[in-house]
Amino acid sequence: MKKIIILAESGADIPLDLATLHNIQVIPMHVIMGDSSYLDGSIPVTEVYDYYKKTKKIPSTSATNPEEFHLLFKKIKDENPGCIILHIGYTSKASCAYQNALIASEGMEDIYHVDSLNVTGGQGAIVLRAAEIIEKHPNIIITNLIEEIQDYVARARV
Repeated sequence: MKKIIILAESGADIPLDLATLHNIQVIPMHVIMGDSSYLDGSIPVTEVYDYYKKTKKIPSTSATNPEEFHLLFKKIKDENPGCIILHIGYTSKASCAYQNALIASEGMEDIYHVDSLNVTGGQGAIVLRAAEIIEKHPNIIITNLIEEIQDYVARARV
């Protein structure tokens, strides 16, 4: 069976130790503060707080773009020949990240997408549930895994 690698946006807020434990790949979203854009995780949290204190504006986020997704898909495939990538995406109702991932994977083999219909903790819970299923059933067929995750998505609301 092919190895399944899960990918999620940083907006899923999966702690680094859990991402590492479950081999979950995390792609950073963008944090926008004024005229500046930073990759999520590339600046200290204190800088975000300082920005708010000075401006009274809450930083916003923007989606990972298709090029960034494509480069990560390629890197994962290069490092894990023959693997399957399962992208469990930030809700398509609040971000274009899911659509950008679809665009980025066009023409690439064995990349599947599930719209989590959730953000932050809800998306994170769905991603961790997928990791648990893979660990319990390492030879699961990808279509069966996707079906189980979609059933879970239908019940998950955070």
